[in-house]
Amino acid sequence: FTRQISNVIYESTSTIDAGIYGDLFAGQVWELDGYVNGKDGKLSGVELNFIGQAADMLPALEGFGVNLNMTFLDGEFTEINGKTSGLPGTSDFMYNASVFYEDYGLSVRLNYQYRGEWISPIEDPSEVWGAQKRLDMNIQYQLPWDLNGALATVYLNANNLGNETDVRYAGNGYVNQAESYGARYLLGLRVNM
Repeated sequence: FTRQISNVIYESTSTIDAGIYGDLFAGQVWELDGYVNGKDGKLSGVELNFIGQAADMLPALEGFGVNLNMTFLDGEFTEINGKTSGLPGTSDFMYNASVFYEDYGLSVRLNYQYRGEWISPIEDPSEVWGAQKRLDMNIQYQLPWDLNGALATVYLNANNLGNETDVRYAGNGYVNQAESYGARYLLGLRVNM
């Protein structure tokens, strides 16, 4: 796939003669931080996906399967000063690997996700977020009872089971920010009428 992006928003710092804001400041040099539009943004890549049912090879494993996908990306744009930079918010490499069981009204899915480092999309473009890893689980069971035509499902979502910490690095390579939220769980009942 490929995509053209005409206006890439990013933060830029430039020096200006402060005299444009009033004669009192003439000759002073100020740094101006702000958001500007880059041009000639390009995003291209390849995505590979595989979904396999274990029963295709061994009938006794009916309901078990895997879902694997990988994405390779390349993105860049031209800053207002003519410099070419990486496209904010995009990783060069990502993949997901899921194992699942789905049968008899029960669905269990364990998913691992990896995302390579990426340029911070809002703050300083010299800052990057480090690679992210996540292990999530989803369990759903459709209740076998007739509820006047409605279907009821009990579910449990468990996110970030590995208690991963997200790290952002400043342009000099030092840790600028670390965020850790722990594992999160959501238990619920869904009714479809």
